[in-house]
Amino acid sequence: MSATEVKLFGKWTYEDVMLSDLSLVDYIAVNKAAQSFLPHTQGRYQMRRFRKALCPIVERLCCSIMMHGRNNGKKLMAVRIVKHAFEIIHLLTDKNPIQVFVDAVKNGGPREDSTRVGSAGVVRRQAVDVSPLRRVNQAIYLICTGARNSAFRNIKSISECLADEIMNAAKESSNSDLAAQLAVSAATFQRMIAQDAWKFLKYMWVNSVASDIPPLTHPWAWGLPVTASLTFSQGYAIKKKACFAAKVSFLHRINEHVLEEFYKDYRVDDAAMHVGESAARVILLH
Repeated sequence: MSATEVKLFGKWTYEDVMLSDLSLVDYIAVNKAAQSFLPHTQGRYQMRRFRKALCPIVERLCCSIMMHGRNNGKKLMAVRIVKHAFEIIHLLTDKNPIQVFVDAVKNGGPREDSTRVGSAGVVRRQAVDVSPLRRVNQAIYLICTGARNSAFRNIKSISECLADEIMNAAKESSNSDLAAQLAVSAATFQRMIAQDAWKFLKYMWVNSVASDIPPLTHPWAWGLPVTASLTFSQGYAIKKKACFAAKVSFLHRINEHVLEEFYKDYRVDDAAMHVGESAARVILLH
């Protein structure tokens, strides 16, 4: 170890940290200028827009740990929690914990979300792409929130829970915080609606033999509570949601040839097909 080499906590080097997502290179600060022995640079990163992208990524994790009110300003406590979490990650994975955390941030933020479009009264959800900086912000927030919720009333310490969240997010495990996955599912559902893909599904539904599938005219056959006490508008809303769910379920029953035609005509990617059922569940729950 040379006298000029910077290592986090005097243990882990920044030199071999790789980031495969080019869109996040400018927003995950692990370059030469952002390398420090301690994640406590005392910089004024809030003074200008986008300046927080220059803050070392490990220090941003420490700052996000300092929530909520009773923990504000306890930077040394946050640094100690992160140090212990990185020790656990190094012991369990035998990898550089900085690299594991960078991978977790890359995987943890949603690539797609939905926004409200329209004036008062007529509002709809529109699928939108998420900017790189917001992806990083969301990933750090979700990791810290998941660790904080897991550690509450639990025999495991906050450092152990934080290490678990980072490792699960790095390997894209389903045990990590599900908020990002739900956001992606709902956004993909909105994108499929925006692409007018349901017209194709309706055509396939009418022109296929679906004897084992309940007809769309009876959405209560899908297990939804439609009672006589509901008003007309409430009953219509439930039926409409059931129709969407039925179409998504039907999407998984058609053959490969039809799927290829569906891809070609409507340019719906594999992710949209895989999360179809999850998106339907999200819509039904709301």
